[in-house]
Amino acid sequence: MEKINKTIKIHYISSLIFFLLGLLLILSFTFYALHSIKNISNEIIYIENTKKSCEFIFIELPNSYLINVETTAYSSTIDQTDSTPFITASGTTVRDGIVACNFLPFGTKIKFPEIYGNKIFIVEDRMADDTMIDIWFSDRQSAKNFGRKILLVKVFN
Repeated sequence: MEKINKTIKIHYISSLIFFLLGLLLILSFTFYALHSIKNISNEIIYIENTKKSCEFIFIELPNSYLINVETTAYSSTIDQTDSTPFITASGTTVRDGIVACNFLPFGTKIKFPEIYGNKIFIVEDRMADDTMIDIWFSDRQSAKNFGRKILLVKVFN
């Protein structure tokens, strides 16, 4: 009987050790994965576009994060804006690099690395849809040519 109890104790202790080693391995892998994500530099990460607007992505970069956003274009015409088509909602004059967006505060800097590389855009206007970004173009045809795309957007904090 004593031999059986000793065998059970050894089995129990060895099972506990294997369990703890497995748990340590899982925790180590998780820590490594999270640490690797936090240390991503400014390199562009390809993430397959989805049909869902404004799907926040878990990847954070230093001082920024990445999201997929349905992106459209507009120009300064009354049928696309309001009665003051050359004045943004923040009170500035429209110009190259201005975007309209409701879910980001005025002054937020963003990039569209897939199509505009390192060009910085600034949120200074608002739009009818709360889940999209609208890029300002100087003429209607350029805005029409841009169309509607789901793009990877880098948002700076």
